[in-house]
This record gives sequence, structure tokens and C-alpha cells, in this order.
Amino acid sequence: MDRRVVKTRKAIMQAFYTLLDKKKYNDITIQDIINEADIGRSTFYAHFETKDELLRTMCAELFEHVFSGGFKGAAAHDIPEGTDPLAFRIYHIFEHLYDNKKEIVRIMRFDSSEIYKQYLRGFLEDLFKDRVKEVCSDAPEDFVMKQLTDSFISALEWWAGEGMETSPSEFAGYYVKYIV
Repeated sequence: MDRRVVKTRKAIMQAFYTLLDKKKYNDITIQDIINEADIGRSTFYAHFETKDELLRTMCAELFEHVFSGGFKGAAAHDIPEGTDPLAFRIYHIFEHLYDNKKEIVRIMRFDSSEIYKQYLRGFLEDLFKDRVKEVCSDAPEDFVMKQLTDSFISALEWWAGEGMETSPSEFAGYYVKYIV
């Protein structure tokens, strides 16, 4: 991508994050974003068709980064010795979520949460697909998947609502102990 295009996209996203600190999602207009980013209307529409598309793009980029961050350097995280592979990934994901705390809290705080949940759910389904197969001897797979993904989203919403004050390792420990 051209450097100017990248710079403009970043300016639009930063303007949107700034506005999310000040207003509810539904109260933010494209004009607000344009004014905050100091760009023209046609420039905004050259990058995004709607405010929802802007949010979807932000969620996709953020969750892609968090969930595909790899597990290099995981030894630096406070992950208990002998943790099973799924729990290990959950610890690591909570560490990456914490590293992106400011953006996570901003996105989760807005009043139209279905957009971020839609993107997050896709990443979670990939995370939990093997676990679902392990535990689905007496329950439908789609039911188990919904329980696992909804519990993760609910836990993340609680943690973000608390300002992510609990350390990622401690919080992941709670989640793994009671859910996984």
C-alpha cells in the first residue's frame, strides 16, 4: 500500500479511537471522524464506505494481531509450567489483549457491540475447534462452540469493564480454571 494511503488510514482510525473516548459509538458521525482526522469527506469514502466498515476493519486488524501474534516469547509471559496447549494459547491471547488494552477497552465500551463480537467470534471458533471435538460426545458441536465463545466474550467484557486491572496471567488463570 502507498505510504500516503497507510498514513491516511491510520489518521482515520486514530480519529475514530479518539472519538470513542469521548462519545458513544452511535453518536459518532462520519463528519465527526472527518473533522477529527482533518481530512475531506471524499478521502474518508475512498477508504471506508461507512462508519461500521471502519469499525469492522479496526476489529479485524486488532483481533488478527492478537490471535495471530504467534507464541514466540511466550516464555516471558507468566504461564504455568505444564499448561495444556489450549490453556497455553488462552494465556498468551490474554497477554496480547492486555498489550492492546487501550484499543480493546475503547472498542468494547461502545454501544453497538455486535460488530466486534462478530469478528471476535470467528477467531474464537478457530481457537476452540479442537476442544469442541474433544467434548462433544453428548452435546451438539454448535451448542458447545457457542458456550465456549460466549464465555470468552463475556469474560473479556468483564475484564475490559474493570479496566483490565487484573494482570493478564491472573485473569487467564481464572478463565482457564473455570471454563476450559
